[in-house]
Amino acid sequence: MNAIHRTGATVIPEETEQRLISERLAGFAHDLSAAAIPGNVRERARHLMLDATGIAYASGRYEFAHKAMTAVAGLGGGGVVPVIGPLAPAL
Repeated sequence: MNAIHRTGATVIPEETEQRLISERLAGFAHDLSAAAIPGNVRERARHLMLDATGIAYASGRYEFAHKAMTAVAGLGGGGVVPVIGPLAPAL
């Protein structure tokens, strides 16, 4: 059934409401164009991503980083390309 709900001036199809928030967020990100994001927001996002990457690499020498990476690795499946962290040994 394709019922439609109205919230103010916005029309939301029923199937949208039933999707997981992660699915809705992924759809939003997928459909978003860089031109739709203000330049100052893109610039700030670049700085924050560089900052997070630098912190991740710099903290890799500390014991807490090893514990955190071990915990995170236990949450997901194996992959061939790391986002952050050392390359996994070849199987």
